[in-house]
Amino acid sequence: MSQSPTQRRQPERLAPQGEQVPGKRQDLPATAVAFQMAFRPDPRWVSETRSTTAAFLQRAALPEALVSDVVLAVSELVTNAIVHGEGDVCLQVSVESEEVRVSVSDQSPERAVLVQAEGDRESGRGVLLVAAFAQAWGSSGAETWCSFRHPEKPVTGAAA
Repeated sequence: MSQSPTQRRQPERLAPQGEQVPGKRQDLPATAVAFQMAFRPDPRWVSETRSTTAAFLQRAALPEALVSDVVLAVSELVTNAIVHGEGDVCLQVSVESEEVRVSVSDQSPERAVLVQAEGDRESGRGVLLVAAFAQAWGSSGAETWCSFRHPEKPVTGAAA
């Protein structure tokens, strides 16, 4: 029996590796896959991917400025996959010892490209924003990714 077009498939999520204590950063393994979500190309998923990414990175006690930059990149790459890609979309965010990596994939063979949008256009700046905020980015066609450096130790309040 097939699903009706109005039914939404729930996102597939992988829990963080290891037990995490809210508000307290744990020693992370060399690579910790934060989460993975797979979903149909529906713009309503953009908000969910932003909030899930922010919650995970905050739980990992990463600096707020970094969390904001990564969430912006997730929003732009997921939107790009939904609007320009083909088939289901998969978001994966991983935290490594000094890097946060975002990967968004779909079934499109077309690579994401960096373009200069016309001044009055409302769209076309997503990859440009990702390139401006991330340390590195790339696209193979099926996958577009970006990475951000982060401090090994969590940022704490000012010293007394």
